[in-house]
Amino acid sequence: MIVGVIITLFAWPAGIVVGNLIASILWGLPTWLILLRKLHCSQPWCFRPGRHPIEGTTFHTCQKHTVAPVHASLKALHAEKYPEQHAHLNPVTP
Repeated sequence: MIVGVIITLFAWPAGIVVGNLIASILWGLPTWLILLRKLHCSQPWCFRPGRHPIEGTTFHTCQKHTVAPVHASLKALHAEKYPEQHAHLNPVTP
C-alpha cells in the first residue's frame, strides 16, 4: 500500500514532465526548423538571419553576404531554380 502511494506520487509528475517534453519536441522542433528555413540567409550553408532582400528575387542575405558578387550569384540561382517567378519579379521592358 505505501509502496503504491510512493510510486504514484513520484510517477505522476514524471509522466507530466515526459509528456510535456514529447509535446515540445513534436511541436517545437518543426516550428523552429520552418522558421530557420524561412528566415535564414539564402547563401548556401549560412544560417545567419537574412535581413537584406535581394532585388528581383525572394531571397534574403545576412550582413556578411550583402555584397554584389554574392547577390549576382544568388540572382542567377533564383533564375535557374524558379524561372517563372523570376520572370514575374523581373519584367522585361521594351
